[in-house]
Amino acid sequence: MSEAPVERITASARRISARNLSERIQCERADDELGRLVQTLNAMVDRLGDSLEATRRFTADASHELMTPLTQLPTQSPLLLPKPVSCLFVASRIL
Repeated sequence: MSEAPVERITASARRISARNLSERIQCERADDELGRLVQTLNAMVDRLGDSLEATRRFTADASHELMTPLTQLPTQSPLLLPKPVSCLFVASRIL
């Protein structure tokens, strides 16, 4: 087993990041031990990409869902507090 394929696989794996999860490690021979390792690494990158995309979608959805209540808060706050109170009082109740 020569070191050149391992060095190539290592260099390719190091280039993959959150910014380029579409990049994959190239495999010359899929039927040997290194080929199976490359297939496994590529499958892992696929799963990481799916997870990152799901997190991005959740974050965007949560952000959107929170915007409506937060934008309504200034107009609703006089109804919540019958008389003016200090910020310290509000903070003490929250914390």
